Amino acid sequence: MIAEIEEERAKSQESRDETLVTEILGDIKENLSKINHHGKRADTIVKGMLEHSRANKGEKSLTDLNALADEFVRLSYHGIRAKDKSFNAVPIFLWIRQGLVDNFFRVFYYHGLRQKSG
Repeated sequence: MIAEIEEERAKSQESRDETLVTEILGDIKENLSKINHHGKRADTIVKGMLEHSRANKGEKSLTDLNALADEFVRLSYHGIRAKDKSFNAVPIFLWIRQGLVDNFFRVFYYHGLRQKSG
């Protein structure tokens, strides 16, 4: 991409295609944004893995449920977007909230059953 910009810059002012240069610069900016986003996701995943590997067995730690839910919603959304580029969802917070409530209920319910059984 940079080679294409350099090619255009080498041309005379009248024959340059400034629209092409602007599009290429926009693509570069978008790519850098994606690299930054994926780098942050990878950093979070690695930190989580390291934290999990260092944790003592049976020791409880506090978890930010809002951050956890936000991470999973984003992962799910981007997973769907990776499969279907035309997918574009308007935030459906009621469905997300109900899904979280249902899942948390199941987790607490089955955890209670496990505690009772042994």
